[in-house]
Amino acid sequence: MPLRSPLASHQFRQARSRSRALAAAAGLLFGSARGAGTQRVIPQGAPRDMSRVALRDSTVFPPIILREFRGAWLSPAADGDWPSRAGLSAEQQQRELIALLDRARGIGLNAIIFHVRLSGDALYQTPLAPWSAKLTGRQGVNRGDDPLAVVVREAHARGLQVHAWFNPFRASLDGGIRAARNHVTRVHHEWVRRYGRQQWIDPGIPAAREAILATIIDVVQRYDIDAVHLDDFFYPYRETRTHYRRVGRGRHRHTIRIVRELDFGDRASWIKYGRRQRWTNRDDWRRHNIDDFVATLYQRVHVAKPWVSVGISPFGIWRPG
Repeated sequence: MPLRSPLASHQFRQARSRSRALAAAAGLLFGSARGAGTQRVIPQGAPRDMSRVALRDSTVFPPIILREFRGAWLSPAADGDWPSRAGLSAEQQQRELIALLDRARGIGLNAIIFHVRLSGDALYQTPLAPWSAKLTGRQGVNRGDDPLAVVVREAHARGLQVHAWFNPFRASLDGGIRAARNHVTRVHHEWVRRYGRQQWIDPGIPAAREAILATIIDVVQRYDIDAVHLDDFFYPYRETRTHYRRVGRGRHRHTIRIVRELDFGDRASWIKYGRRQRWTNRDDWRRHNIDDFVATLYQRVHVAKPWVSVGISPFGIWRPG
């Protein structure tokens, strides 16, 4: 998501001021609205002994927002914001990073959602995952720097929160990058399912979920982050393949289109874990696996550091299924 320009930020502040003025006027006109605020108004000419009950819902201003979240994503995914290209030196990439943080501060943001795990890799120092290829063009190359440590230090110096952004179950985006020796697709290939062009860690395997949880908690414990942010925290979007077949004879011969949904390939884990736990519906079992992962993460983060928030960016689904 691009950072808001200074002009857009100014227009936003003007619009917010107008909305607050309108809300204040609404409070004067419709002072009986419950929950509108805490500042009370005694009507002119009211008796001095007017009861508290009669006054409790009368307001001048709407409630004050203690803190407004104004954040921006900062990610190398899909040729994103940073780095401008792979292969720059650590010093060049750090200068680019600091320039983006300066810009965020300059336009009034107060949080950065920094991508630290794209697909089983890392943009920080850790023995639990290989270095991201987004930094150097090759996965697993350790240059001795630590982008997350730089972001935490420089963002906090500018009054910006740091939300560490994880894609927990995605193992690879495509086959274009050779996996490092310590990547999950090589260390635990039995956890990985190929689905379409991508590879995914099977959320139905308890040991796989535990390994991902350990990776996230390691960041919480070692870095002074303000929040953990999850993206693509679910099973992959359903993919289909289209085939065409000639059918019929003679003048009635024609082409039909056949669309088949790809199987995620978790039958083995469904039989081993789902049925053993007496689940009868695979989709319900899959949803339970994600629910369990999120609930466990939330609990463990707050055991490690109660002040660290946990957030998720799910896509809206306008109907079930």
